[in-house]
Amino acid sequence: MENKPSMSRVERLHREKVTRYSIRKYSFGAASVAVAALFMFLGNGAVSVQADQIQPVQPGDTAAAPATPTLDKTQLESYISEIETKLSNGSYDNKTEESVAVLKAELESAKATLANATTQAELKKAYSKLVTTANSKLKNKPVEKKETPAVDTTEGKETVGKTAENTEKNPESNSIENTGSNDARNGKALDKNNAFRAETADTERPKVSIDYDDAASRTIWVTPTEETNITGRIKITDNSGKIVKGWMQKMGSGSETDIGYGLHNSNIDREATATADHPATLSITGKLQARLNGNPWKNGSTVVSRKVRAKDASNNEMDNEGSSDPDAQVWFKVRSQNVKYTEDLANKAANFDKVAVADPAQLQQPELDQIKAKLQEGDGNNLNGKIATVTQSGDKVVITYNDGTTAERPVTDFTRVNQAPTAEFPFSNAAAKEIYVYGAEENSFDIKIKDDSGKISSATVRRGGNREFDPVPGATNKISTQYGYTATTITTETPATDANPAVITYSGTPAATDGLKQDKLDAATRGETPAGLTLGWRFLRVADADGGEIGGSATGADDPGSFVVILKPQTQKYDVTTPENEAAKVPVADANNVTAEEFAKIVGANNANIKLHYSKTNTDANLVAKQGQNVDDKDAKIKSVTKVDNNMVVTYKDGSTDTLPLTKFARTNAAPTVEIPYSVEGKKDVYVYANEDFEIPVKFTDDSGKVASATIKRGGNQDSPAKDASNPDVLDNQYNTTVEKISTETPATAENPAIVKIKGNISKDNSGIAENKFPKEAGQELTIVTRYATATDTDGAFIENTATSNSYATDPGSFTIKLKAQTAKYDIKTPATKVPVVDANNVTEAEFNEIKKNIKIQYSTENPDKNLADKKGTEVENQDDRIESITKDGNNVVVTYKDGSKDSRPLTDFARTNPAPTVELPYSNPDKKQIYVCTGENTDLTFKASDDAEVKDLYLRGPGGVGTDNTAGYGFTTGKIDNDVVTNGEGTVSDDKRTATIKMTGVTTLTAPNQRTSFVVANDNDNASSFPTDQNFDASTDDAVRQQKPGYVQFIVKSQTDKYDIKAPTEKVAVTDPANVTEAELAKIKEKLQLEHNKNNDDANISKDAPVTDKDAKIASVTKDDQGNLVVTYADGSKDTRPLSEFVTLDKQPAIDAVNKAADKQIQAINDNAAATQEEKMQQSLK
Repeated sequence: MENKPSMSRVERLHREKVTRYSIRKYSFGAASVAVAALFMFLGNGAVSVQADQIQPVQPGDTAAAPATPTLDKTQLESYISEIETKLSNGSYDNKTEESVAVLKAELESAKATLANATTQAELKKAYSKLVTTANSKLKNKPVEKKETPAVDTTEGKETVGKTAENTEKNPESNSIENTGSNDARNGKALDKNNAFRAETADTERPKVSIDYDDAASRTIWVTPTEETNITGRIKITDNSGKIVKGWMQKMGSGSETDIGYGLHNSNIDREATATADHPATLSITGKLQARLNGNPWKNGSTVVSRKVRAKDASNNEMDNEGSSDPDAQVWFKVRSQNVKYTEDLANKAANFDKVAVADPAQLQQPELDQIKAKLQEGDGNNLNGKIATVTQSGDKVVITYNDGTTAERPVTDFTRVNQAPTAEFPFSNAAAKEIYVYGAEENSFDIKIKDDSGKISSATVRRGGNREFDPVPGATNKISTQYGYTATTITTETPATDANPAVITYSGTPAATDGLKQDKLDAATRGETPAGLTLGWRFLRVADADGGEIGGSATGADDPGSFVVILKPQTQKYDVTTPENEAAKVPVADANNVTAEEFAKIVGANNANIKLHYSKTNTDANLVAKQGQNVDDKDAKIKSVTKVDNNMVVTYKDGSTDTLPLTKFARTNAAPTVEIPYSVEGKKDVYVYANEDFEIPVKFTDDSGKVASATIKRGGNQDSPAKDASNPDVLDNQYNTTVEKISTETPATAENPAIVKIKGNISKDNSGIAENKFPKEAGQELTIVTRYATATDTDGAFIENTATSNSYATDPGSFTIKLKAQTAKYDIKTPATKVPVVDANNVTEAEFNEIKKNIKIQYSTENPDKNLADKKGTEVENQDDRIESITKDGNNVVVTYKDGSKDSRPLTDFARTNPAPTVELPYSNPDKKQIYVCTGENTDLTFKASDDAEVKDLYLRGPGGVGTDNTAGYGFTTGKIDNDVVTNGEGTVSDDKRTATIKMTGVTTLTAPNQRTSFVVANDNDNASSFPTDQNFDASTDDAVRQQKPGYVQFIVKSQTDKYDIKAPTEKVAVTDPANVTEAELAKIKEKLQLEHNKNNDDANISKDAPVTDKDAKIASVTKDDQGNLVVTYADGSKDTRPLSEFVTLDKQPAIDAVNKAADKQIQAINDNAAATQEEKMQQSLK
């Protein structure tokens, strides 16, 4: 068939235009007649299959797969353009927004496919989905019903037959108005809620939806040798809700309507429902034929291709003859069994019940048959009936399926080398294979059995020589293993895995049976045979389903299933639990001689107080984890508890015993002990101090850890009355003191003692004691009361005091409260620094007021009171509560305490005479206190201050009322120190702050012979000044007055000529004419010129013999005057002169050079005379 180019959807629609039905109403005096125009077919609409799209199935191995077509995007591009045009021109305005949104989303998806598709199938699928969305998923908006007035179309005439309905067309619509009457076209009632387009013909084709196995290649898989039964996966729908025909056909224009190759499809040749909810379906059945060449079908090979066709009642067809819509194509391809069941085989191998084999490298046929059978067993197993053979190839098992394809798996997936079962014995002593049981109680232990197959077929216990035990009458799978014990047996297949082992339970209570005599049993359980009584060697026998076993001759410990049961006395398993500490023991009168009554109290009714625990010394490996744990059912273990001598004997049910001394359970009940805070070693005195609140803690402890009561009694063991009847536990202890007694059970341990507190404050104002009796000196004391501390424990023991003067020294609770003066408790503290005063030996009241601020008291270092030992020398924090006054008595400070006692110390301990700071100035003339400053050059002076403690301020000021720096206006910068900090210019403060310096620098703007007076002043941190308070800052011309004023300075301004002179030269400059020295010669003089210090200068700061090294900086110019002098002008304009002749000498060399030159010229003239003879020339040259 000739190939034809593809048509776009737009072209096809244009070529298949139809005229629309219109209903017109005519009145002929009869029923209205509806006339419909015929539609016209404007194109054949057939599209031929492209040659490069289909390759026919050829005889041989497989049918050919479709070749990859050249991408043709024309169809999808055109339809995208059509949809976009309709969206923009409002064609979908009558559609719901939701359905239009769905269309837009599908349109964007189609655009993405158009841009990114790599196969024709992707383009066709996108086109198909876009068409489906545009044709079936757009929904009309609801149409509002309009009332249309009835029109008499008969013009008053009778009509033939029944009355015609109003069929006049609404002038605003091309739809027949829905009045609810029957539709004349089909006789059914019209839906009043839906307008319909009466003039539109059904031109929409049926649609096909196929559930492919592989949608990308439009493939449905078929598997050789298996029945194909595909139903419900090829679906046909139509907008009319039904089709009249549905079938499958060969691609292109083939006429075959059956698939072939053993596969068959159903066809529809009658009207069938084809809605979205109930689509018409085609089914595929049959079994794929074997290939003609006998070879298996290859996985993935194409068997055949078909297209699905359908027709609705309006003769709209899905896929016209010769065309091929991608959505209707199906490629039937082979899915071989080895591929189809890959996952099933892997899952089966992962959970395979492995076959026990003799040699995995050479499987026998019965073993292979077992593997085949196990691969196919189990409900819902997809492999069932699919495997033809199972063979071996090296280390692989080869599974051959019914279709001839194969799969390989490792031999180890399906096989195992059978191992003998293993047993886990609960040995008490593994080295000896011993399992311990204990007398007079039920014993039970489990032997756990495991097998590599995960199960066993039988297990039992035998005696020596493999002799079987008798079964237990009336019991199933239980045997009597003698001497009161039985064991379970296993006779059917039983799981035996790590997680779920098979178990043999060996249990019972030892009994004198089977030849074991009672006396021998009793001797063993009484502990007379510590090693234990052997109840027999036993031998476990186990068999698995594959012939593996635990077996042997049952003759000794070498047998793999052997174990020996050893009977042990209960005393080795249990121990009697003793109290944790002394406090937990039962108090008795004498723990070394416990009475029967006390023993009964220790044991308790029915042995209630006796506890057992698993022995910590038992070597039984099965009980190691329980060592030290409490035995809950101890009553079932104890036969009796008796007293033998001063021991407790616990007899267990088996007759064995534990014997423990009663001192482990009882303690001799001691009376409580008291700790009284005595103040002085060797004396029973407790010091309190007058006028101060005090608290005396009396501490009690008891071996039981608690007391029932504790108090402080008066002499004769008399109780003190209650201070207030409403609180009977606070007692009146006399002299404004109280006792807080204990009347309820209270802890009384070393870590947490019971405490009775004595509180009070004894002063002349509150105690009733006369003032003159109060101690006033540190060594004095006043006895207040003598008291006796006592306590009773919960067992009735108490601190016993006779409480008389004769027994005072020996009574354990006796003590005396003694009152001491506050001066005994405190001292005046030595200050770290003293207060500076003018005269420490004559402190003024004003100075004393400053000293008072610094006075502190401390706890006395001489006080013998042990209760204050840790406070000795420490400062008293609340000293204002202790001090009544601080006063000055002569040159002493006196501290009077609240109780009137006193402490006194010399004021020189608190004050020091403060020397004024001193200043040092670099005077040029110390006698006149003058400092010379020179014009024209930098001044650099250093002023120093010193103090015994700290230099706080150092500064320069002017005379009289000029308190500020009076040099600042004359070119100087002078340093200043305020509060130890340099705040102006240059200065230093030493680390210890005892010295400080300031500098005065700069070039003065004053001219000689000006002078100015200033003062250099220093203050220390005690506000003492270097300038005496009895002097003034006035300037003076009297040198004696100046000397009385420290820091006085008169600055004398001098010129540089006062400071320097021209130094006599050591080397003269040779000049041509000393009377007329040239500028060049003068420059040489300047170069050699030197300065020296003026020998007439009396400046003490200058060494007159010191060289002047920086003469160029001091000399402005060197010239000569008309008097024949050398003139040196200094930088400040001052001058020095010196005769120039001292610096020059006549230069004779030029004259000598002139004579020599003239002689040479004369000789040359003689030599040049040609007329003269040689002799004449010689004579002429000698003249």
